[in-house]
Amino acid sequence: MQPDRHYVLVRFYLDAYRMGSLEGHFITTPAKLEAIKQLPPTYFHDVLGKHSEIRVKFDEKDLLTVVSEDQGFIREAARVFAVSESTGHVLGFNPFESVWDGEWETADEMIPVPWFGLNAPDPGEE
Repeated sequence: MQPDRHYVLVRFYLDAYRMGSLEGHFITTPAKLEAIKQLPPTYFHDVLGKHSEIRVKFDEKDLLTVVSEDQGFIREAARVFAVSESTGHVLGFNPFESVWDGEWETADEMIPVPWFGLNAPDPGEE
């Protein structure tokens, strides 16, 4: 994590009704969180069992919730939980396992996301 950057701790929660639910926490920047919400529908394959076919659009209500903006708390959580520098994943289901080599697997295709990861520049930065 870069010392001069502002981060947010975000909760991902998807209620898939009778199939179950997916929950995870990750750290990102506010600009990247907004860019994540603009991604096309994402396909999570059969994460809740055979034929579950989970697809999400990250701008859906209550799917992503900012849990904390306290920089001291976030940096300590990153240290204690050994946060992945490539994804910012903290605990639980990682919604960003669909990212390979800077590309995001959407419901229809792979799209480039060069701004992905804790140390990558925010969208629009050089």
